[in-house]
Amino acid sequence: MTNRIETLYGIFSYLRDDSFNKGRASEKIKEFLCNSGYDVHISNECNHNIETLCDEPEFIIITRYNSLFTYDADSNTSGLISTIILSEKLSDYRKKTKFIFFDSEKSVLETLKNYKNVKVINIECVGRGSDILISSNNEKHNTLKNDFIGYLKEKNIKYLVGQFLDSVYDSFYEEQFNMFTIRRANYIKKENKNELVLPWINSNKDTVDKIDCKKIKEVIGLIECYINNKMW
Repeated sequence: MTNRIETLYGIFSYLRDDSFNKGRASEKIKEFLCNSGYDVHISNECNHNIETLCDEPEFIIITRYNSLFTYDADSNTSGLISTIILSEKLSDYRKKTKFIFFDSEKSVLETLKNYKNVKVINIECVGRGSDILISSNNEKHNTLKNDFIGYLKEKNIKYLVGQFLDSVYDSFYEEQFNMFTIRRANYIKKENKNELVLPWINSNKDTVDKIDCKKIKEVIGLIECYINNKMW
């Protein structure tokens, strides 16, 4: 899988750096999804949100990407690549698992509102950080987050639970979706108190020279195994 991760980083780096390719990231993502057998729709022509077609999904896996690769093009490449690889590994469940690659938070929010009782996993910046970080704001009714944490405990996986939210994702949690965001973070002691450290979030530092492929592979493997278990 390491070679696959590095290859995908190379592809999206090329699309970012070559001015001729500006805007072609959405086409490349759609190509990968179609090759895995999905029916694909670009749900918003202006924002190039890409979604696989699935009438009654049990799970929706989402990730943010930048269709035009502007200033923050590298802010979530690890999440983008993880979601592409998961779509390949979970293609047998394409009638139960939907994937959305969103370039606009507002439009993906409207899409999610169309589905009831669905479980949503958002993947962001998973290439760096010693620990897995699970973030959610819907604590009382969030059965998905609680179940996934129970799964991590069974696997003896070191994890953190935090409320590391920003304006980009506040609206997701305000809608009380049954969802969580998975990231990676460092947990350090600073001046006699513990702090989450995520300097690479929403930065231009999610590049192949700054990430650890093993971190990405761990997240992919955990989500793949979790969903596989739920489908039986």
